[in-house]
Amino acid sequence: MTNKSRKPTMMEMKTVVTNVLVELSNLSKHVTSLDVAFSKYVEFKGDEKGYLKFMKTKMEGLKNGPNAEESGKSPGGSSNPDRGKETTKTTNPNP
Repeated sequence: MTNKSRKPTMMEMKTVVTNVLVELSNLSKHVTSLDVAFSKYVEFKGDEKGYLKFMKTKMEGLKNGPNAEESGKSPGGSSNPDRGKETTKTTNPNP
C-alpha cells in the first residue's frame, strides 16, 4: 500500500501560520518581560554603571574576534560551544 500525503488546504495553512504568529507573539512578550526583570534586578543591585562597563568590554572583545576572550577564560574552559557568540540588548525601562 502506498501512503500518498495530500496537500494541505488553504484553510489548514492559514491555521498553521496563525498559530505560529501567536506563539511568536507570546515568545516576544516573554523576552520583553525578562528584559525588564533583568534591568530592574541590575537597578536593584545598584551597579548599573558596572554592568554597562562589563557589557561594553565584552562587546569590544567580540568585535576583536572570537579568540580575544581567551585570556579571560577559567582554567577549566567552557563546556558551552556557543560561548561568546550571543549578543545582549538591554533597554532602559525609564526612558
